[in-house]
Amino acid sequence: FVNVLSELQWEDVESNTVRLSYRASGGLKDRRVKAYLRLEAEYGWIYSGEVRDSDYAGDDRTLEFSRSNNQADKGDVVDVIGGIGPQLRSRGGNVKIMPLVGYAYHEQDLVLTDGLQTVSEQSIIDAVVGTGEIILQPVGPFPGLDSDYEAHWKGPWVGLDMEAQFGRWALLGGAEIHFMDYEAEAMWNLREDLAQPTSFEHEADGYGLVFSAQSSFALNERWRVLVEARYMDFWTDPGIDRIFHVDQTTGEVRVTETRLNEVNWQSGSASLGLVYRFE
Repeated sequence: FVNVLSELQWEDVESNTVRLSYRASGGLKDRRVKAYLRLEAEYGWIYSGEVRDSDYAGDDRTLEFSRSNNQADKGDVVDVIGGIGPQLRSRGGNVKIMPLVGYAYHEQDLVLTDGLQTVSEQSIIDAVVGTGEIILQPVGPFPGLDSDYEAHWKGPWVGLDMEAQFGRWALLGGAEIHFMDYEAEAMWNLREDLAQPTSFEHEADGYGLVFSAQSSFALNERWRVLVEARYMDFWTDPGIDRIFHVDQTTGEVRVTETRLNEVNWQSGSASLGLVYRFE
């Protein structure tokens, strides 16, 4: 096997999101040490993006025999995170530090549409598997593409939140380290030689870093307006690529496993919101 047989690369995927966040502290007699809880749930719907699907017959991304450049303007994303820890307050109470442990779940449901074949080297694949064994799409647009790749990242994390208040202004920053199980399954709807609805699966151990910065302004005792920026960088160790082949004569499904080199996911977001304070 070549060291990079197939590569999927999503770029410029954009989504609109809605997030609900709940933070609470209290429960301890010491006024300078309290229990702190943070819960967040976010849903986003994808409206723009591109995905490139390349296949190679040589090591190190050489002898590329197939490439399609497709749209990725459908799908959704889900993020759910919870954390708990002590809240340490300064003597004046205007600075707070919260060491946290928690659990997180992230999901990306990515849909491939509007297929456009940009590389089709039939002679290369014929030399590898035999003449006529695999027939490539000719260069140009092709109809009917509606494939799906659904990825799940889940696992524990540790982190730190810090908050400082200056009159009606408040600044909040956070940093997290995640330890994740990565699982994904794909449905390649135009591949008759692959099973449906699960054409292949991915499994790997993953890790992640999350950084956030937030500024808020108190409109009154109950309401605050806030702006926030967030950056996430997740990646995996080498894992398993499990492929479900279909014998088109008998319909029998044959499973093969090969190396999943790596998965990388980076995202950035900016948000505007309102905060309501419960007594």
